[in-house]
Amino acid sequence: MLTAKQWERAAIVYAFTEPDKGAKRAQAKSGHSDLVSLKDFAKLGNVGLREEETVSWMREAWQDAIAGSASDAT
Repeated sequence: MLTAKQWERAAIVYAFTEPDKGAKRAQAKSGHSDLVSLKDFAKLGNVGLREEETVSWMREAWQDAIAGSASDAT
């Protein structure tokens, strides 16, 4: 389970990344030029988000939470 600070980080990661895709592909797919790959996000060196594996895990946690929330609403 994630702590409050980890949920904040997970939300940030989800907002600015595309999973396993480079920035050019993310931009083409979504139209957002500010989306980056998980690897590039990790390279930014944010506290607690310096490893690609951690960034990936955070993104998946947020995505799972969204999916669970959506299924609870139906």
